[in-house]
Amino acid sequence: MTSKLAACQQLPPFPDTVIESIISFKKFIVTRVMETDTEQKSTRMDNVQLQ
Repeated sequence: MTSKLAACQQLPPFPDTVIESIISFKKFIVTRVMETDTEQKSTRMDNVQLQ
């Protein structure tokens, strides 16, 4: 465990930034999917109300 931690500390900060960017990208995708999902639901509701 400590040896892995030491190995991580010896690495340049590059992997951390990559992980952070991947995480933020996933969050962005998730929020976009949720937004489009709610938009589709609202449009369905509008269509039902129009009928």
